[in-house]
Amino acid sequence: MNTIKLSLLATLTLTIAAAACDVQVDETTVDTPPPAAVTPQPPAQAPAPPRADVPVLSSTHAHQLRSDIVGETYRISVAVPEEFIPGMGAAPGATFPVIYVLDGYWAFGGAAEFARTQAPYSMPHAIVVGIAYDDQSSAGRLLRRSRDFTPTSWDLYATVNNRQLDGLAAAGVPLPFDRYPMGGADRFLDFVERELKPFIAARYPVNPADSTVVGTSFGGLLAAHALFTRPAVFQRYVIVSPGLNWDDGLIAREEQAYASSHTDLPAAVFLAAGGREREQRMANAAQGDDAHRTLEESYRMVERVGALAETLRGRRYPGLDVKSVVIEGENHVTTAASAVPIGLRAVFGSKFFFDLEQL
Repeated sequence: MNTIKLSLLATLTLTIAAAACDVQVDETTVDTPPPAAVTPQPPAQAPAPPRADVPVLSSTHAHQLRSDIVGETYRISVAVPEEFIPGMGAAPGATFPVIYVLDGYWAFGGAAEFARTQAPYSMPHAIVVGIAYDDQSSAGRLLRRSRDFTPTSWDLYATVNNRQLDGLAAAGVPLPFDRYPMGGADRFLDFVERELKPFIAARYPVNPADSTVVGTSFGGLLAAHALFTRPAVFQRYVIVSPGLNWDDGLIAREEQAYASSHTDLPAAVFLAAGGREREQRMANAAQGDDAHRTLEESYRMVERVGALAETLRGRRYPGLDVKSVVIEGENHVTTAASAVPIGLRAVFGSKFFFDLEQL
């Protein structure tokens, strides 16, 4: 059974990757006997062109929002709960918590459907907002999230990854930046607080005192940065495989700075790491030069996430709830699919939250 599941997953992954990358597959001619008879078929109609303005998910709205703060156009997807739909019985004046999902081009759909199917059993009805980019190219997304989700610049990261940009440019890949942009996290949080939140509040019945952020990898780095430097922006945090190694442990320094001047941190925090993340990083490190190896070895995801969770518990903040898990068998790419549903239940205090392996 496990072999079948893994084989199917591998097949689907390769199929999706080929479609996304426009991979050309060589066709092999095979001699076969002709059919006994051929029934004429009516000419096939050309498929209708895709409609970019029609959401794929039900009860989902699509918006474009230009940020003057960042200088970027964002694609904003909003999934509303059934209770919000006219005729479904929403109480007059009802408001809903809002879940902001970073990397919305891949993370929004799963989070929205999970939130919708779980309410009101293991979490409340909620409005789910996916934040994505108008630029749909893989390189464009990658570079923009580097700009938006990193709090500072880091020379080691730039040294390793700018080489990759040089290779892409040499191959003729269109790039919006010739160097990795970094250090825009505070501008992005300004965008969320001063532009996106008012935009959503003007169109949907939100509870302004109940906002959740869901972030993975660099998105988790941004969420952790917000927790310790802008804690009023969000009240709940689903932080998956965060880049806690960034800038030689920036988040640990920010946590220490917060603790030195505060006696409470009112927030619900979920932290997750994949059990195979270090194995994956070590495999990457073995293929790189000294700088690449240093970067890969610095991640130590399970160790760093566990240390942060333990530190937060040790602060004994009266308003802080911290839950953390290791998702065994998952790596940096695959952890979020399991961790985000668990995390949403956890930060909303669900009695259905279950421990996999406490860090």
